[in-house]
Amino acid sequence: MCHHGRSTRAPLDPAAPLHAPDRRADRHHRPGHPSLGQHRRPRQRPCADPVPGRIIGGIAGRGARPPVRGPAAGDPARVVREQEVPEEERHDHRRWVFRTDARGRPKTATAKPLAAGAGHPDPQCRADVGHFGGTGYDGGHLIAQTLRGPTRRHNLVPQWHTINRGIYHSFENAAKKCLAKGQVQVYTATVFYPRSGDSVIPDHFKTSMTVKAPNFHAKKITLKNIPNSNANTDALKTQLDNDVKAAGCTS
Repeated sequence: MCHHGRSTRAPLDPAAPLHAPDRRADRHHRPGHPSLGQHRRPRQRPCADPVPGRIIGGIAGRGARPPVRGPAAGDPARVVREQEVPEEERHDHRRWVFRTDARGRPKTATAKPLAAGAGHPDPQCRADVGHFGGTGYDGGHLIAQTLRGPTRRHNLVPQWHTINRGIYHSFENAAKKCLAKGQVQVYTATVFYPRSGDSVIPDHFKTSMTVKAPNFHAKKITLKNIPNSNANTDALKTQLDNDVKAAGCTS
């Protein structure tokens, strides 16, 4: 995940809709004159919450719109058209698949295969997502920007800063070590929310990667329960270090 974008503001009202209202229209509203918001749908920022109930995908040349650019410079995405599907949204890129749940919250992020390199930064987007959690939360990437993860809402969640900069960052660094030695064939981050309510703040995370180093069998490394709090993660770090060594990712 990213290491900036930490919010120091009060958390948003958990009962509020995931899509924040566009207040720019109200700034120019004159009494007796309808506001801009009554005439047209506000333009969404690239960081805006995904809309639940849609899937984005398709093949170029089959009645689709031209493909957009991917999160890494020169890496074309295969996001080309929309069609309705029930209860989730997918954002398909050449290496990435991002899914949201029925409430539009990021659910899973998968890179297949994983690659190192810089994604496009968006400090304001990170700060906006950190603000969803309030003081102490970062806007954290599910797939790190340094692993070419896009800085967009479907790849960002409010993450407690000691987790974002601690065990989650350690998992990302482990992936980079494995990439330096061999391959990370599949990399997945899964987000779990509180069972009740519509909170956009995750309860915990699961991360996994399947790595293949020379002279070693492919190995799946998984951290099943990464808390989104200030809970102690020493045991998870010990497990991660042992698994990375067993996979052949260390010298």
